[in-house]
Amino acid sequence: MRQFFKTTTVAVSVLLAGVASTALIAASASAQEVVEDTPIDPALVEAAKEGNAASLYDLGWAYLDREETSAAAEAFRKAIDAYGDAAGEDLKWKAETFASLAGIHLNTGDAADLELAEDYYLKAVDLYSQTEGEDLGSLRVALYNLGWIYSSRGGAENLDRARTYMKAALDAYAGAQGDDLKWQAALHSAIGHVDMSSARFNDAIQSFDAAGAIWQEIGDPASKAQSLVDKGMALQGLSKYQDAIGFFKEAREILVPTTGEVSSQVADTYLNEGISLEGLTDYDAALETYDKALQLYSEALGDDAVQIAWVTNNVAWVQRRLGNFEASKAAFLQAEPIIATLEGRYSFNHSKVAINLGIIEHYLGDQDAAIRWTMDAMPFIQANREITLDDQRWAFDTLARAFRAKGDRTRAIAFAKLAVNAQQSIRSANSALSAGESKELQDEWRWLYQHLADMLIEEGRFTEAQAVLNMEKEQEVFEFLRRDGSADLRDTRAILNDSELGEQEKITAIAAFPLSAAQELDRLVAKFRAGDASDDDKGRMLLLQKSVQLAVNDFNTQVDAFLASVTDQNQEIYKERLDAVGSYQALLETFEDKTAILQVAAIDDATHIFLTLPELTLHRKSDVSKADLSRMTFDALVSIEALDPAANDKLAALYDVLVRPVADTLEEAEVKVVMLNLDGFLRYVPFAALYDGKRYFVEDYAVSLYTTSVQTQFKRGDRAANRSAGFGVTAAHPGFSPLPGVKREIETIFAGDDKAGVLEGPVELDEDFSETSLQLTLLLQPSILHIASHFSLIPGREDDSFLLLGDGTHLALSDIRSEQALSFKGIDLVTLSACQTARGGGGDGSEIEGFGATAQLSGASAVIASLWPVADAATARLMGDFYDGMVRQNLSKADALRAAQMRMLSGETVVAAADADDERAAQSKQKRKRTDQAGFSHPYYWSPFILMGNWL
Repeated sequence: MRQFFKTTTVAVSVLLAGVASTALIAASASAQEVVEDTPIDPALVEAAKEGNAASLYDLGWAYLDREETSAAAEAFRKAIDAYGDAAGEDLKWKAETFASLAGIHLNTGDAADLELAEDYYLKAVDLYSQTEGEDLGSLRVALYNLGWIYSSRGGAENLDRARTYMKAALDAYAGAQGDDLKWQAALHSAIGHVDMSSARFNDAIQSFDAAGAIWQEIGDPASKAQSLVDKGMALQGLSKYQDAIGFFKEAREILVPTTGEVSSQVADTYLNEGISLEGLTDYDAALETYDKALQLYSEALGDDAVQIAWVTNNVAWVQRRLGNFEASKAAFLQAEPIIATLEGRYSFNHSKVAINLGIIEHYLGDQDAAIRWTMDAMPFIQANREITLDDQRWAFDTLARAFRAKGDRTRAIAFAKLAVNAQQSIRSANSALSAGESKELQDEWRWLYQHLADMLIEEGRFTEAQAVLNMEKEQEVFEFLRRDGSADLRDTRAILNDSELGEQEKITAIAAFPLSAAQELDRLVAKFRAGDASDDDKGRMLLLQKSVQLAVNDFNTQVDAFLASVTDQNQEIYKERLDAVGSYQALLETFEDKTAILQVAAIDDATHIFLTLPELTLHRKSDVSKADLSRMTFDALVSIEALDPAANDKLAALYDVLVRPVADTLEEAEVKVVMLNLDGFLRYVPFAALYDGKRYFVEDYAVSLYTTSVQTQFKRGDRAANRSAGFGVTAAHPGFSPLPGVKREIETIFAGDDKAGVLEGPVELDEDFSETSLQLTLLLQPSILHIASHFSLIPGREDDSFLLLGDGTHLALSDIRSEQALSFKGIDLVTLSACQTARGGGGDGSEIEGFGATAQLSGASAVIASLWPVADAATARLMGDFYDGMVRQNLSKADALRAAQMRMLSGETVVAAADADDERAAQSKQKRKRTDQAGFSHPYYWSPFILMGNWL
């Protein structure tokens, strides 16, 4: 029984890595020399003419011996018809005939024939599934070749299908002996390559090990060496370069006595070793190793071999690493046309060299050229998303850096997110690895996360920045990113907001290129140059040239338009807001306590501070740029949330920029309350905790946030304890950990049976806390509404941001903003004791669009919210003291909050150590540092709470 097997070519590594094809037989399991004039038995021909199915089948193979594939295919088709509604053994032979016909189409290389081969193999497998007994030979072949067909197409669905069929073939070879062992090994190897294409490097290593063990057993040293090379490449995918070198050397020790020292297989080991040395930053050794590979390829294959271009590309990359950018560019430009000619402009390897040229043009300062070269690779990437994850990291990062250099921050951030998401996909595909085992992969690509986070910090998008940094840290998860401590951050992705999704859609539309047609044209051109093209091939080639040229012209036009639409993001100084001095002074005159408005505007190259008093306005300027001030703010927040004892140093640095220029005036004017009129990321600054070196800001001033977008009526509200209501969530829900401290918080604040709490209104917990119960409570217009729950915020995605209700449902931010039944009108104070309810939102840093601002816009006179999740015990104590000051002592909201914060920072509030560690995000993996104090004096506990709106 003769069987068609398709050989498997191995994908190219991070750079361009040479590898030999796996050791499969290219034509048939019982390969024999073809004799074109072999006579065909007349009796066989006669029987076939009479429609005998078996004779037609044998005649087909007789024609194949003569390489008359058209006649063979016709004979097989007639045999299939002749078998008709076969049963028993004839059904198996019908399956064999389908498999033989499929093999003819498989080996032509045409896309249309590949589809026919797929169809025929599927029919063969289906027929075999209806039979019993042993496989006549083609079932295993059909399963393997179906796997090869699907793997050659790429894409997640096709790779999954490939893996399924190849594993089925492997099962069919279970217990294989003799000659079948090599097919069993080949299948292990093929599955390993499929896993490599899916970036499942750890799985691939196991498959290559299994293949290598069989090659060792049957005494095939060349194939054993190839399995070692394959394993080394998989280790490179995990950034384990030192380990990989050992396997390349071991393979070389086997190959030299087997193939001779001068062979392409030995050259492959040097090329791959060079890649590993480069990954280890040993550039001199890498160049020496590449020189050895270049010499061997030249001697074994000739100077015009494509492998020469591969090595040239890699040498160019080393020059880029060494900072020799002009030399690097020259070498890339030397490699690019060779690869384009020999492998096609729309090939896997050409996309790599195009990306490399984009990277080098960025370093040389030609951002448009960087973008154009990178866009050249996009058609291949978009058509092969799952097998180009490594390329995506480089390509999207290059686009991010180029657009950042051009001043287009929106696109820069969008593409940086896509680069990070490609890396996250690779980590997810290897999630079976422990943190220690994946350390190299994490360390090598840390800069992707840091680049994106740096841009987000510059824009004041701190929540997103910390989420990105937490992805990179993996095991050091902050509470506000993941409520469920068991979650694996390798499965998370950077979320694109609407404008960023628009950029992704543009790239997808531009790259909607007829790639298969272009690749077929490349194949036909190569065939024509080799003198092997038929007349039909030539006609098809000329037709494809015209259609592909039209597509190229359209592609270039779209890239031009894409480049021409770079966003101008130069910001103007906040003229309207900063010129409203007269109206601010009139407002300040209405307050009994001496009140000031502190207004801060951070622009590209400076920070402006405006202090407005009833009788004057001062303007001060700092040379601290917006980007630098944003980083200072971010560093302070991270330090506070980590309970870092050095947080005061960072808070003091912020004080020097934001307050010290007007500190003397505030003191001399005997100001009691400071209303903050802030913009963008500055609204994340915990002003109460700003430190002058001796005292916190809150020790001298009550603080509130003045929201200019909301028409605030400043008047004292009802302080009746019974005109209140509370809601809380304590139970776990999908994606959210339980909040056991909420029950204690509610019991501390509300009187209940023990009458200990300050507020006396009704409370709804867990299942009783639903959208209906909230709506009914809002109809009663309580004066004080206290809500303690989780809040999930997705920057820029109002429909997807929500408050978790006690029955497990999600109350969307957009519903609170738009639905009349959820209006907070008539409520004097809404306290949102949920995770970072005031933080993040719009995604552009221009204003906070969190739950707090939404509640105020929905009618609440004032809102208290938090900038980060706080220990439950601390929240309960502070809120109890706050309501006591507000309701029982009749203090203004601002003074009541200040008094509660003062009591906490002074050390008056002390609880058991176990309570102090009880955080709102109960299952966080982040281990906070222990403080020397037993109480809550660190700013982490008392400074996140901000009062927005009517502070009276």
